[in-house]
Amino acid sequence: MAKILNPFAYRLNGNKAKGGQYNVIYETIGNRPVYRNGDYSVWKAVSYYDTCWKNIIITQTTGAPKELVDAMATGVPLTDSVSFHHYNRMREAINDGKRYAKEIGFDITNI
Repeated sequence: MAKILNPFAYRLNGNKAKGGQYNVIYETIGNRPVYRNGDYSVWKAVSYYDTCWKNIIITQTTGAPKELVDAMATGVPLTDSVSFHHYNRMREAINDGKRYAKEIGFDITNI
């Protein structure tokens, strides 16, 4: 298991890492991701999937978004409008996660 940071929960908590309604840091389920490409990995949670860049969640979905992970790893966005939006939002989540990790002293590492 690995500790992961959820920047979406951090934002929902009003930027309060502790004492908020949502867990900001939690552990993956299991020792291996269901999919990996470089620094990107997809982890099965209870009824959804956490897609991570290193140990920062960049999206949560009902299925493993393998094509999006591959696009992120290559830096080439998919061309359909929905996937393009998801790609850009995942890139924003990386930046948010880096900033929040710095604010709370969370170490960003490969998992």
